[in-house]
Amino acid sequence: TYLRPMDGGPPVRLFQGRGRALSPDGRWVVRISNSHYTGRYEIMPTEAGEPRWIATPKIAPWGLRWFDDGRRLLVTGNEENKAMRAWVLHLETGEIRPITPEGTGCWLVSPDGKTAACAHPNGAGFLYPVDQPLPPGTLPRPLPGFVYGDHMSQWSQDGRYIYVSARQSRPARVFRL
Repeated sequence: TYLRPMDGGPPVRLFQGRGRALSPDGRWVVRISNSHYTGRYEIMPTEAGEPRWIATPKIAPWGLRWFDDGRRLLVTGNEENKAMRAWVLHLETGEIRPITPEGTGCWLVSPDGKTAACAHPNGAGFLYPVDQPLPPGTLPRPLPGFVYGDHMSQWSQDGRYIYVSARQSRPARVFRL
């Protein structure tokens, strides 16, 4: 995994392995192992410093996204022999809490850190609260305009819109939902 400055400077080799998510301040990268169910994630420094290990349940990550506070990660993955789902991982305490039922993964976190944009394999998009579980029998808020095959790319800075791209469209077709 390399880090390259946006000004065109030379890339800097950080470590051997797969870097999955760069922290908002650019100081840390989440490194995952090729062995999916290790039960830990390694937080690697981008400059001098020691790596940090975070113990987790044995979750194979499909997607990792930092919260803007730099203290939490949105983890989408699956435990062995289970369907994917999403969790919030607190990096300081190691606490991990599911926020979706099995079968629903989340790919973006709102700028205020209160909502996750998620999708079900059937193609439906939803908005899930991050800080508190949905009451039993309550459905998540639907994401209007999201269709099967859309790829969640980015949340707008003001938190009002989600940008999605149509999967495998060339040139890319980007939509604001």
